[in-house]
Parts: sequence; C-alpha cells; structure tokens
Amino acid sequence: MFHKNANITFELTIPGAAEQKTVDYNVTVENMDKDAPKDAKVYWRFLENGEVQEGNTLDISNLEDQSTTDGIEVWIASESEDLYAANGKELKHTFLYSENMERSYTFEYSDECGNEGAPITVTLPDELNMKPYEAPVEEEGAYEKDTTPPEVVAEVYAVYDGLASYFSSWTPSEDAFAELAEKIGYSGGYKISYTISDDSRTKLIVKNGLQADTGKLNFNSTSDQIDGVKLDANNNSLLITKPCQITVIAIDQEGNIFWHSLEAAKIDQEAPTVRVEKEGISFTRMRLKFYADDNSDKDNEKGTILPVTSGLQKGMDDKGYYYFREVENNGTYDTVFKDRSGNRAKISTKVTEIDKDAPKISVSSWSPCYVKDGESYEKLPPIEPTNSSVLLSLDFNKTVSELKVYYKQNDNWVEDNGTFSKTGIELGGRKGNVEFFAAVPGMVKIVATSPNGVSGEMTDIDLVDIIDKNAPTITVTQKLENNQMNVIFRSDETVFVSGGGLNRKYGGNTNISLAIKENGVYDFTFADAAGNMTQQQITVDSIDEIPPVVYASGIPETYIRSEDCSVKVTMSEAGTITFRGKEYPVKAPTDKNGDGELKGDELDWITLPITTNGSYQVKATDQAGLVSYRVLEIQYLDDIAPSIQFDRSVVNVFQGTTAEELREQLLDATTFRLWDNIDPNPQISLKNMLTEKQMNEQGIHEVTYLLSDRVGNEKLVKRYVKIISSANLKITANGESLLPCDTTILKENRADLVLEKSRRSGESFKVYYKKGIQKAGAMKKADVVKDGKLTDLEAGFYTLYIVTQNKETYLTYIYIDLEQ
Repeated sequence: MFHKNANITFELTIPGAAEQKTVDYNVTVENMDKDAPKDAKVYWRFLENGEVQEGNTLDISNLEDQSTTDGIEVWIASESEDLYAANGKELKHTFLYSENMERSYTFEYSDECGNEGAPITVTLPDELNMKPYEAPVEEEGAYEKDTTPPEVVAEVYAVYDGLASYFSSWTPSEDAFAELAEKIGYSGGYKISYTISDDSRTKLIVKNGLQADTGKLNFNSTSDQIDGVKLDANNNSLLITKPCQITVIAIDQEGNIFWHSLEAAKIDQEAPTVRVEKEGISFTRMRLKFYADDNSDKDNEKGTILPVTSGLQKGMDDKGYYYFREVENNGTYDTVFKDRSGNRAKISTKVTEIDKDAPKISVSSWSPCYVKDGESYEKLPPIEPTNSSVLLSLDFNKTVSELKVYYKQNDNWVEDNGTFSKTGIELGGRKGNVEFFAAVPGMVKIVATSPNGVSGEMTDIDLVDIIDKNAPTITVTQKLENNQMNVIFRSDETVFVSGGGLNRKYGGNTNISLAIKENGVYDFTFADAAGNMTQQQITVDSIDEIPPVVYASGIPETYIRSEDCSVKVTMSEAGTITFRGKEYPVKAPTDKNGDGELKGDELDWITLPITTNGSYQVKATDQAGLVSYRVLEIQYLDDIAPSIQFDRSVVNVFQGTTAEELREQLLDATTFRLWDNIDPNPQISLKNMLTEKQMNEQGIHEVTYLLSDRVGNEKLVKRYVKIISSANLKITANGESLLPCDTTILKENRADLVLEKSRRSGESFKVYYKKGIQKAGAMKKADVVKDGKLTDLEAGFYTLYIVTQNKETYLTYIYIDLEQ
C-alpha cells in the first residue's frame, strides 16, 4: 500500500513451463496529492456599479456615504488549481439587504483530491450601510413597460455523500430534467445553480408540486417549505436531497415569470448491504472479509461502496470484491460502509475464536502431599522429606502439547533433561503428570505449551531436600570434663535424635551436645526426615557423684561495724570457692593431729569481703566439677551514724549572754530531734564552743556537734550562732526573738509581742503592721495596736514597725505558717 508518491523496485518470480524466471518489477506512483490548497484568493464585486476588488477585506472608501443600494458578490478562486465547495458551502456568495441580514460568510473548500484548505471568513465592514434596492425612476413615456420574462440557464451537479459533483449545463426551456436525472442515475441528490438574465431585478420561487399555480405570484411572493429542498436566494441555487415534485419560478420586478417543473425520483436513500465472513489466519489472528452490495452497484463491481472505518484493505476472490481487516483480540468490532450517495451501513462483528491465552495449570493432586494434624491436603506439595518418588498430577483448561520442568540455578532457569524428573501428557492433552524420582537441586517451575505456541507456568514449587534416600552420617567425640562425660554428635543432615535423654530434632552440621553424669551404656538413634536411620552406642564409666560441703565461720550475731566483720568460708575438699563472681582456690583439708576431725587451721579458710547486710551465695566446685551452694545471712552490720534535725539552724543571742547560757540553749533537747537507725539512745555533744570574747562580738559564729551511736558510728554537724547588739530593742513574739530587718516564722495565726529591753524599763510601745513585705516609709498608714497582740492573722508575710514611748523604732518581719 502506497501512502505517498514513490518509486519501488522488487523482484517478481514468474513460473514457466520449464523453469521459473525472476525479473525486476518497477512501480511508480506520482499522482498522490495530500497537500491542501494554499493560494485561494478572495474577490468582491459591487452589483450597483460593477467594481471588482481583490483581498480578504472590502474597501468602501469610494462609495458615496459608505452605502450601497444593491448586493455585493464575493467569491474565492485559485490561480494554481481548481477549487471545489466543501461541507455544503459555496464558492460564491451574495450579500443582499434584509432587516436581519448576515454580514459574514465562511468559505469551505477543497482541491480535486478532497484535501480541504483553511476556511476563509469574509465580513462586511461595520461602516458599510446596506440599503434596500431602489429601482431607477423612469420618466413617463421614456421606456416601454418590461413584459419579457427572465431567461434561465443552469448548471446541474450530482450530490454524492454531501459533495456536489458537476454533471452538465441545462437549459430548462429546451431540455427536460428527467433526461439528465436518468443519465446521472442514483445519487444523494442534486444541486442546481441558476443564472437568470433580465433587465430588472429577479428572484427564484419554489412551489410544491408539478405545474403549480403561478397566476397570483409577484416579486414579493415566497417559496413553499418543502422537505429535502433548500433554496439559496443569494446565489440562486437549489439543493435537493429527497424525492420531490416541484415547480421552479424565475420572476422579475415587473412580475414576468419563467417556470419549469421537475421531478427528483432517483435519489438514493437505501444503505448498502454488507455480509461478513471470518477467516482464521492463525490461533492468534483472524481476518474479517466484508462483501458489499447496493442498489446502485451490484456486488460492488464498480467499487463505489467504500469503508468509512479506517484501516481496511481491498481484495478479490472467487466470490467477488471484498474489504478486509485483521484482528488479534476477541471482541465486537463495528465497521461502517457507505455507498456513493453517502448512505451508511454499520456491521457489528463478534469475534470469539482468537486463542491468545496461555494454558492454565492447576494441581489435581500431590502424592505424597502436605499433611497437618493428621489431615491430608492433596492440592499442596509435601514439606516433609520422603525416600520415595513424588508424583504431581495436573489439569489444564485447554489442550497442551508440551510439558517441561525447569529448576533454578544462580537466578537462571535450567531445563531438566531427566536427571530428577520425567513428564507425561494424557490422551487429549487436558491432563498431565510430573514424577520427581531423585533429589531436586533447586526451586522448580513447570511450563505447559498449547498448540497456539503460548505457554503457561506454575512456579515456586519447592521440593528441595524433600526426596532423600541416604541414611545420615554421624561423627562422635567424647571428653570427660568436670566429672561428666561431654559427648558431641554431628550429622550431615537434619535428624531426629532419641536416646540418652535426647528426644528432638537437630539441624545438619550442627553440634548435638550431651552431658552424661552417670556411668552406663547408652544407645542413640538418628533418623532423618525421610525415615533413614543410623544407630550409635557409647559407654561411660568414670563419673564422680559426691559434691563438696561448704563450711562458714565469723557470721556476726550482734550489731557491729562492717570494718569489724570477718566472715570466712572453706570446703571439704580441694576445689574453688566462687563468691560474687570471683574465684578463690581452696586447698584440700589436712587432719594434722590425726583425731579424725577437721577444724582450725586444718582447713584452708577464705575471708569474704562482706560490708553490708544481705544474703550471700557461696558456690563450691570440686576438682571433679561437682558443685554445692550455701547461702550466708548477714543482718547485724551497722555503718549508719545518728541524724539530727534543728528547729532553727541559727540561734540568736544578745551581747552579754554567757557561754554557759549559750551551751544550755544549744543542747536544749526541745530545739532539735535526734535519732539513729539502730541505737534508741544516740549521743550528742559539742565539739567546739564560742569563747567569752566571741560572745560579745556581733555577727554569725559556727559551732560543731558530735553525734555517735553505741557501735561507734560518728557524725559532725554544724550550727550557727548570731550575736545581736545589746543596744537594740529586744522584742519577742510568742517567745521568739524578733530581729531587725529579719524574718521570724510563727506557727500560729496570732502574735503576742513583748518588749523585753529598751532604753527605759517598762515603757509602752505601738505596733504598726501590714500584710506583705513593706518598707518603713509605707507603714505610716498601716494598722496599729498598742497592747502588742495581733490576732486573726492570715498565712503569709507581715511587716511590723514598732515605735516605743521613747521614739525608738524597730522594723522586722514575721511569716505565718499555718500548714501542719
């Protein structure tokens, strides 16, 4: 098939009577035209004055008032090739005045081969004023009245599939249309382009029926609406697409008429008939052959019945001409044909015969098969080894002509040529079997091929290590260690071991360890998964069965310090003491005095590093490897010194207080709490004390307490003494001294203030108080009491500003802590 102009030479073999002859055959195609017309031009003509213009845009600059009272013709033409109207359009159009006239027209056209050019749209300028036609005003008596009917000639086109094909010219006054219609034969209709000649304006009118009444017609009369008949008044063309009987009248402005009747009978509205035959080319390809017939072309001998569906090719056999298409998939295929008139026939062809499918393989049964909880699943392959052949029975959903087995080797599939399997296909090709008679070297797949050459697969069949006919090979090593016989078996494959306390499965090439602690003869059986067995027997006669005894001394029975603790252990025979992960060698005891008893230095004692209470395990291992244990309970170690808690960490005293008075305050048991974890009566004393000189020095001084319990644990604790100037006022609240610019914590919601010392003995004082921490300047508007008693105090800070009768002032703070 040629798709473009070309010259092709090929060899043609011609059979002869005596010999074949090969010649070069040259085919040249050079009349194919696929290029659309490109040089179409637009031409205009003013009917009012006959002026002609070229160009897509109309120039109206020469028109008076930019207006015209007559029509404007526009047409397209090409200097290089003939143009043909396409898609129901015309190559020429006339713009005539009307109230709702269209001011644009689009030309659609093609060349002789049907290649369509780019549509061209022409538009009248917006400034152009189209006016109704004005007939020339004649002077009375200057001209004779027009009584001559118009002269009419026409060009007749046959319409095929929507395209008008020129047939011949026609003079209606001389020739009957029936003669032309007979020559044209069946078509999709007619297009008749009239040319009317007259001294005045003319128009066409179409009436239904032959020899229709024309007596009452005038220039303003209109055409009938007739099905299948369309009149283009602008171009005086008539399009007929359905059978009809009509009368066509040409009339001028004076009412003169010329009419003719015509009958359009041979308009083809019957679609072609198409039958389809199927022709199998292969299992996967089918040819659909379409034989067509039509009322205008019997058996398509003229070739006028064409496929609308693309891709069809033409052929001929003893049944005649046909079109064909080849399909490769089952399904329904719609194919459309048309006759010369454009009537279409759609044929739906259902194809089910194409066989592109691979055969599907399904398992009929495995023997032996997968077994779980005593139940057999014959659709699943065995997972336990066997020493017999494995038979796989297969079903196919279609005929199979070949069955092969492949195994995987280094990511490649290798066909088995009978080294471990053989295949069989039953008569009819719908059943088959594979016998695996030897060890399978890798993953297996089965490939079944049907006569269509397409193969199906069953993959991921795992029979590795399933078929096994060799008994396991066992190696044995024995070694006496720690008074037991350590035996190691090793098998070249996975085995189930029974005997000597063993009763489970072991992997191949792994150690099967057994510790025998009693003398005797032991029999072992090694069975692989396929049922092959190997027997082994060993004899043991050198095991010591008496473990050592652990002795201990020095376990405290009353409280002592850990540094005074000395716990010792030993064992009844030579070996090793293990304590907290550390091993201590122990010599064998010796009965030095021969009294039959082992005591004192006759035993090799080990002192254990025990510093805290607890349970301690001691492990004794003799030279034969026998082990015994003893747990030592240590509960009387005390390394914790007493603890103390002071009510106040700072003791406030005034200058002039004696050291003895300070000592009494510091050792006042009501000002602290002393306790110990073991001793109910721990001791407290002062390690250092302030001198008399320090007692008169304002500031903070340090004293040290010594705390001790009855086992000798001691602790030093520091406390601070604040020496306050004797010149200051001495004021207490609930017995607690209030210090200047300092905070005193009270545990009650009241405060009883007492002035114990001032410049003048017994003088009165006022107390200004205010919630929060304030400065002296903010206390002028504070609440005031004169008896020194503050009640109903809320939790939190208070600022106290005290003024004596002698105008001494004192600023201090209290914190009310009501939490218990």
